[in-house]
Amino acid sequence: MPSTDVRGGVPLRVITGLLALVFFASGVVTLIPLDIAVQGFARWGYPDWFRIAVGLAEVVGAVLLVIPSVQWIGAAGLSIMMVGATITHLMTQGEAIAAVVPATLFALLLAVAFADEIDRTVVHRHHPGAGEPERAGASTGRH
Repeated sequence: MPSTDVRGGVPLRVITGLLALVFFASGVVTLIPLDIAVQGFARWGYPDWFRIAVGLAEVVGAVLLVIPSVQWIGAAGLSIMMVGATITHLMTQGEAIAAVVPATLFALLLAVAFADEIDRTVVHRHHPGAGEPERAGASTGRH
């Protein structure tokens, strides 16, 4: 029978890995004082120290995404950042369409952050008693 474990499922692991790569790369590019990053943060009205803080947070968040015990912390932190990024793009003249990217990343990060809860809900709805240890001496229904 196929596994119903959402967190251990291949699709979620692939999404999480891709998110980690995206945020790690974005964080590194944001940390390097490239014109595109420096000018972007200036255009949005943020000081340069904020660019560095965002870059560090993206790199740390990416690392946390690949550590299962703290994955939800990385996903939650990066989700909060994506809300800020979405708002920033929506409030910047001519950048509303750019808000689609952080909004999509936000949705994917929420799936990662709440994967355990989703797993419990889905498994117990479709397979009552799943995940509960079998009691000693309980009948399996097989004769």
